[in-house]
Amino acid sequence: MLADPVNALFGTDVADGLRASLDTTNSVAERERLILQTLRSSLVSTYGKHVLWFRLVAPAQGADYYLVHVTKAWKGYEVMRDIMDRQSSSRDDFGVSTFGYNPSGQRSFFVLYDSLPELETSLVADFAGRTLMVREIFRRHSEGRMFVMRNYRDAIRALETADKVKCDPPREKRKAGTLAPAVMVSFKRER
Repeated sequence: MLADPVNALFGTDVADGLRASLDTTNSVAERERLILQTLRSSLVSTYGKHVLWFRLVAPAQGADYYLVHVTKAWKGYEVMRDIMDRQSSSRDDFGVSTFGYNPSGQRSFFVLYDSLPELETSLVADFAGRTLMVREIFRRHSEGRMFVMRNYRDAIRALETADKVKCDPPREKRKAGTLAPAVMVSFKRER
């Protein structure tokens, strides 16, 4: 019944691959994640490099909906991500937006994003031995991730406190709790 619209959206080969992947799991959250990852890949290959989604929960209707934003321009992606972040109805314990709206105010049990500890781990691994400005780290690393600049600043400040990165200027010479886009961040080499 849904074969034709799904084939039209993804193409027959990709749709068949998605169906095969969906058959391997009974987890609703994992199925949802697979569909969204496939949608992102298809949209990137066809329409634009930058894809975001915002989840709208409609408990009375028993369904969730997604507002999907696709653009070729980084600035449009960055602006829309900031808007979606501000409009989210909840954040996790680390202040990371859920990129969704739930009128009941309850957090969803579907977690489709990573949190700050995962961001910190990823930054250390991806930039080991390199020195970049905060804005460069954000631009190079945030593509396809549901984090905003505030989350990157929080993660880098936590890494600095844990002595996993060195910042120039160091925290002692910056206003408390700040991290400007031009601050240089040096990641230690992994051992």
